[in-house]
Amino acid sequence: MPARSRVWVGSAVVVVLALASTWFLIRPGTRSQIGAPAGAPVQSYLRLSVSRDAASGAVDISRAAIVETAVQPLTAMGGFYAVLDGPEGVLAARPFAFPTIEHQEYRDASGAFVMRQDVSLARQSVIVFLPYEPDATTVRLLDVNGNQVAALDPTTVEGVAAARTGAATGVFEALLSVIETPLRAASAADLQAQFPHILFGSSLDDLSATHQEGVEAIIPIDDALDMAPHIGDALFDVLSELRDRSPLLLGSIASISIIEFPDSGVVTIADCSGEPSTGQRGASTVGNQIVINVRDSINNQIEIIGADEIRKNLAHEATHAFTMLLENGGSVVQERLPGDVLARVNELREQFGHLNGVVSGTWGQMQGSAIIAYSGYKGYEGTNYPCVYPGDEGAVEAGFKRGYGAWSILEDIATYVEMFYENGFASHPVCQQFSGLSDEVPRPQLLAFAKLNFLRGLELISEADYEACVQDADPANQDGFMINDENYSDGLKAGGVNRDENIQAGREGSRWAVLGSTSSAQALLQIFTRPPAYSPVGFYRLDDTTGWLTAYVQMRGLARRNLITWQPTNTEGSELTRNTRVSTGGFALVVNDQPGDTKGYAFFVPLEDWLARRTGVLDLVWFRLEDN
Repeated sequence: MPARSRVWVGSAVVVVLALASTWFLIRPGTRSQIGAPAGAPVQSYLRLSVSRDAASGAVDISRAAIVETAVQPLTAMGGFYAVLDGPEGVLAARPFAFPTIEHQEYRDASGAFVMRQDVSLARQSVIVFLPYEPDATTVRLLDVNGNQVAALDPTTVEGVAAARTGAATGVFEALLSVIETPLRAASAADLQAQFPHILFGSSLDDLSATHQEGVEAIIPIDDALDMAPHIGDALFDVLSELRDRSPLLLGSIASISIIEFPDSGVVTIADCSGEPSTGQRGASTVGNQIVINVRDSINNQIEIIGADEIRKNLAHEATHAFTMLLENGGSVVQERLPGDVLARVNELREQFGHLNGVVSGTWGQMQGSAIIAYSGYKGYEGTNYPCVYPGDEGAVEAGFKRGYGAWSILEDIATYVEMFYENGFASHPVCQQFSGLSDEVPRPQLLAFAKLNFLRGLELISEADYEACVQDADPANQDGFMINDENYSDGLKAGGVNRDENIQAGREGSRWAVLGSTSSAQALLQIFTRPPAYSPVGFYRLDDTTGWLTAYVQMRGLARRNLITWQPTNTEGSELTRNTRVSTGGFALVVNDQPGDTKGYAFFVPLEDWLARRTGVLDLVWFRLEDN
């Protein structure tokens, strides 16, 4: 193994011993699915197109329809709330948020690079999916203070009457009778039948308020197929792959429209040095609503967009929809909701809450910590990125998929995901840098390895995609708990702490930990697992802490946190306190937890000393127990 950065962080006295005092080892071995697992039941949703005037704050529901799908549509964590009422109270509630920014992306005339302009939205639009029950009487939209800002009579919504009687019609009838999946999309009906939650735009009314004002024309899907059949085929193919490879991304898409921008989307923009340059818009996302420009610049000629660009654009924009839905963590802190609404909202947060802000928070911290750990990695460049990475040269070595990823966190993650929907992605330099690696990942490749594990852990890419890219690279190929090139293999064990007691007592979760020691120190990685399976397998943000003060100044203390602790065993008293370390950020991924195979990693974990002072970064921690 290559040398790792030697950096430690402070925690409470005897933190490791206190947290790992009682052990009861469990191996549930269940993989948690945050998207829609295979064979998921079809459910009914009210699909609400909602807009807000940024100046006045007025909210309105412009369109509503009932849809039936096995895909679980993604939602934001709060700020606004859609509530479905029945005769005896609240039937369902979903938190959501309005996007405030449109990311307008441009390529130059040769397609060599992309520029971006962020535009504040005067009219903010998002599509909200509210679980539907046949006895529903009212739909209400509430703000963060619980005030009603809009309402709808659900009995007036198209398709509700059929749902009330259990008689699905049209494309839903085809879906519910399990029609044979077509090999290609010959019409809009084929697309709608296979992806019923998505609104495929046929008129300007189907677009977000921003897109309604900014496009030249919308091209209904059937018209687009008449213009170029490969458009429908490409949409069908990439959506089918998203369903198989990342249900979470498919659930982030609420609408797709083929449009024309004025002048084919060609505009004058400033290049990295501030000089005027020609750019062309490709695709755009507002909230969870995507438009794709039918015109593309190929060798300086305007042509109909090709299938490969549609695949890449849609994967890229679906990732933006995912991040824009979730990046609103600050808006829910002071919410004042009726108890019955809050209870329903928290049911969903229990499942998706760990995603809230994970991109700007955890991914952003990963990039910042990586720069500390290794000087070869670089930071985000914003509008200057084409000057730093002309022709993408040097981007992979700096930790990006292509130069455009160095614009910002959001473009970094979107460009990584788009790679897996490009033909022959395994031959991309990001993946090729792992060729020939097996039992170690050298520091120059470690940031890419961490980013791929991040995407794998959130199920934004599939396990097969991950393996095809990293090939045989896996530092966790033997028994051990490796931190800073030291194997804490003495007394090595992993498992649930008092799990059965917590289940019997109806507690909301249980600790799961890995514990090991050397002749002079001991270390622990702890995560807090939740019902119903209490399985540790999956992605975990490691919590921000305040050193050993965490137990006293933060409500959840240390026992209910995701963290790594380290302390020496050959000191005591004040010396032990000063030398104890605790993590404050980073992320962990538990890959397996079953008899004979427990494995996982943690990446770019900042550490603090006993006074909550940052002391460095653990760039890689891994553990594996084959005979535990």
